[in-house]
Amino acid sequence: MARPALSGRVYCTSDLVGFWDADLSAPLSEVDQLVNVLMSNPDLLCVAGIRVVRLGARIERSFIRHVLSRVFVTVASSLLKLHAYDTQCGAKLFRRDVARSLFTDDFVSPWIFDIELYLRLRTLTPDAELTGHACEHVLNEWKAVGHSRLRLRDFAKGSVDLYRVYRRYR
Repeated sequence: MARPALSGRVYCTSDLVGFWDADLSAPLSEVDQLVNVLMSNPDLLCVAGIRVVRLGARIERSFIRHVLSRVFVTVASSLLKLHAYDTQCGAKLFRRDVARSLFTDDFVSPWIFDIELYLRLRTLTPDAELTGHACEHVLNEWKAVGHSRLRLRDFAKGSVDLYRVYRRYR
């Protein structure tokens, strides 16, 4: 069954599966960009939005959240040998058959399941770097919504979960 996308284009909803943060930090106007990237590259299995502050873009989040996120992703990327810039952005699309494989089993952690998704994706490809199989696409708009707070215990839990993910996928 085909449904109209936001831009008026029509996509078969059964071809792609994705998720978006419930608070719409990345507005739905960004969906078309990710769909276009995935549909124009037949070898891609996944496209994920990334938040990069730059001229012409509206990326809004606190400085401290940005720094803490960069530290966490850098540590995770080094530990897991995963070369992703922004694993935690909640805008991701997958090909349907790939999503079926990625979401079959429970995740180690509800907080860093995005990282685990990339590691699962890596098991489906011949290239550990995911070259040509996954793509990060720079969003034009993203805004932190609400007043979620990160506490010291959240970082402790995230570190423990990161170690658990490492043990499962090393």
